[in-house]
Amino acid sequence: MGTGKMSQLDLFAPPRKKGGRYPNAAGWKEAGTSKEAAERIEGSGKAKTIRERLLALFEAGEAHTIYSAGRALNVAQFSLRPRLSELHSQGKIRKLRMTEGEQGVRVWIWVRA
Repeated sequence: MGTGKMSQLDLFAPPRKKGGRYPNAAGWKEAGTSKEAAERIEGSGKAKTIRERLLALFEAGEAHTIYSAGRALNVAQFSLRPRLSELHSQGKIRKLRMTEGEQGVRVWIWVRA
């Protein structure tokens, strides 16, 4: 049985990444479809391939937004966004500055750390 104590979550803390070996593998926030998707993309080798190709762009000394990286790699933004987070958490890339993105929203320019 439990101790009767309740823990309170910090509303301003970043979301916890469960499962896998985040940031070295795709993580998830909740069991269910999020976990299944992370396991599927990691198990297929696609996440690793995208991480490696994305890192190679930055190791070549290039700076990219999510839009330019997506075009350079011919990879959809929804597949790139988590890989950028993983590489950032690993300390391999960093945010340079924000710029106006192609859809009129501000986006980060990323560079090699």
